[in-house]
Amino acid sequence: QQQQQQDEADGDGKKTFREGKIAAYEDRLRLMSSPDKVFRYFATVRIDGVVYMRPEDFVRAVVGHELQPKGLGLDLYEDVKACPEKSDPKFGGTFEHDKTGKLVNSECGYITYPDFLFLLTVLSSARRQFELAFKMFDEDGNGYVDLQEFLMIQRAVQKTAVGARQASTAPLEHSVLLKRFFGKDGKKTLDFKHFAKFADELQRNILHLEFLAHNSDMADRNVISPYGLTKLLLKKARISPTNRQEYLARVQAKFPEGEVAKQNLISFEETATFFQFLRATEDFSTALHIFHAAGVGIEQKDFERAAKAVGFPMPERIVQLIFTIFDSNGDGQLDESEFLKIMKDARSPNYKPASLSVKRGINAIVDGVRQKMDNKMQS
Repeated sequence: QQQQQQDEADGDGKKTFREGKIAAYEDRLRLMSSPDKVFRYFATVRIDGVVYMRPEDFVRAVVGHELQPKGLGLDLYEDVKACPEKSDPKFGGTFEHDKTGKLVNSECGYITYPDFLFLLTVLSSARRQFELAFKMFDEDGNGYVDLQEFLMIQRAVQKTAVGARQASTAPLEHSVLLKRFFGKDGKKTLDFKHFAKFADELQRNILHLEFLAHNSDMADRNVISPYGLTKLLLKKARISPTNRQEYLARVQAKFPEGEVAKQNLISFEETATFFQFLRATEDFSTALHIFHAAGVGIEQKDFERAAKAVGFPMPERIVQLIFTIFDSNGDGQLDESEFLKIMKDARSPNYKPASLSVKRGINAIVDGVRQKMDNKMQS
């Protein structure tokens, strides 16, 4: 039983011994290596000497539900020719997928190393953080940024990633991200409305792929069991498989396998709302302190009021699940410091290197704004 739980906590009990070892190595790589090394390991193609990720490679890097293809790995790539000029994939559709999680629109959707870093920052950030950056870059108040301003943001984010060896030498026509934002010739401008739509699409698609990776035992792939959502949450929080067992045991006792009532199943829409709530953790913490004294355990009624106050009312079954996971002594209260720490970690994709935290990525954008202002004052 314990070994079965271990296999389930790792996400797949069907791997061979060798595959399990490779999966464990790739998980350590995601957790402990620099973004540069992760990019070089999971990227699979090289065009004219420049390394790129395919969309499938990016999914493997951040979701972690599939192994790297045989024969490809660290600094091992397939040399390919550039896509035909007529190919013009839309980045919003790059991570669209069918009900099994297979990407359906990924051809020629090449991702450069700066794109990779920027996408990680977007996956981990709240909309208001980028909205602030856009407003600071918007000199004339028309709500748009151009290609050069955006590249400044990318370079600033790239500088926060330690151990970087990848140079930003990819031509514009090979970056599907830049082509979506600024057109093939780089002359279009980007407003926040379109960027916010892109960020919402990216966060939703990647979360849905993570969702599908944890509900493969369900006949209805639009729902997930409390146990499956707990595994997803703990994995995204980067809690080790060994340390997950205490949390999983409480959930399994509350919602035994094979006895999950239909009313306890959680839809993807509810899951998506929950992870949007996680990106508002700071606001939730502030609201929480209005309803209860600092250092005192969080009661369910205070949790529900604070979540509603920040715009994310939680269904009762999700609140009940959260309290089942984190109420370690069964007194009906959550330990605030432990809960908020795990929630902050879990709002990111499964892969979020320590050297590229949300705070550092956003600070890099602020530094880019300052550099822009300094350049303007010196000119």
